[in-house]
Amino acid sequence: MSAFLLLCAGLDVFAGDRFSKGKEPYPFDYEVRIGWGGYPSLDGDMLLDGTSFFGIVDTDMSYDGYYTLSNIYRDYRGRGYLTGIISAEFDLNFRRWFTLTIGAGFSGAWQPLYDAVTGKKTGRNSGFTVSLLPEARFNWLNRDLVRMYSAIGLGLTFSAYDERDYNNMELTLYPAFQFTPVGISVGRKVYGFAEVGMGTQFLGGMVGMGFRF
Repeated sequence: MSAFLLLCAGLDVFAGDRFSKGKEPYPFDYEVRIGWGGYPSLDGDMLLDGTSFFGIVDTDMSYDGYYTLSNIYRDYRGRGYLTGIISAEFDLNFRRWFTLTIGAGFSGAWQPLYDAVTGKKTGRNSGFTVSLLPEARFNWLNRDLVRMYSAIGLGLTFSAYDERDYNNMELTLYPAFQFTPVGISVGRKVYGFAEVGMGTQFLGGMVGMGFRF
């Protein structure tokens, strides 16, 4: 933690010095953003069996031993759900064309369980993922109110999923990768943004708001 704080302090001094000396004038040194993204691809696959966003159905009956008596009368799984990726990030504007972002993402999942005989709800499986994803953002269009960019990031994701029907807690740590071919922000100090992304965190779009200072 102390090493991380020292790194952030060093980046802050470096960025502040660059902008204060006017080597490359830009009105805002820092940004904070929050957003919500589409289908959390790998996160969803790690948490629930299936591939559908906001509606994952467990239909895997292929593995050995599925048709044993204990499994036939085991609680069965209903439709599963994902929150999508909820993200927050802090940005350092080193150049007009380059921004370093330090972001965190969260996604949740849950799936109700039902009694195989009575059909009554007995509980639910649930889980979550948390990721840390530094990104390099390249701003290739800069206007007073409009900015367009591309970004690439690499980090780590931790997932935990409690399978109540199998009395099993799955804990996983795996790499996080995200690529943003194109994104746009509209506004000056307070702005909205939308971007298209692909990677382990989400496939599809992300929208949100940001604040520059």
